[in-house]
Amino acid sequence: MRPNPKPRLKSRRRTPRFAARAGALAALTTSVPALLLAAPSSLALGVHSQQQAHRPRGFHRAVASWYWDDGLSTACGFSVKYGVANRTLPCGTRVKFRFHGHRVTATVDDRGPYIAGRNWDLDEHTAAALHFSGVHPLWVKRM
Repeated sequence: MRPNPKPRLKSRRRTPRFAARAGALAALTTSVPALLLAAPSSLALGVHSQQQAHRPRGFHRAVASWYWDDGLSTACGFSVKYGVANRTLPCGTRVKFRFHGHRVTATVDDRGPYIAGRNWDLDEHTAAALHFSGVHPLWVKRM
């Protein structure tokens, strides 16, 4: 009679931790293209912003900030009720702005902004009319 062999341990096949996630990811990637095709583009990209949903005709996006001029003279030599600063447009150019449902038409009366990535500096009256504070993208149209 043969001696009783060592008791065999059951092999425990364990899936690696990431295998379950990989399986879930594979299932997700097969269903995502169908969801992307069925959903409107703004929802498919996860964009829920009012500003991204509808582009007003003739307007383009630009990043703006605001400044307080403290009544000092401007680079163009005149000041207006609703003024903005821009590096490239000629003085006196009228520009229409839209921000979260508010609109205002302003005149370029100063130079700036001199911070990378910003296109417009709104004076305090223009910013107040738009209910604008800080640095945000907004819609701009040259008149």
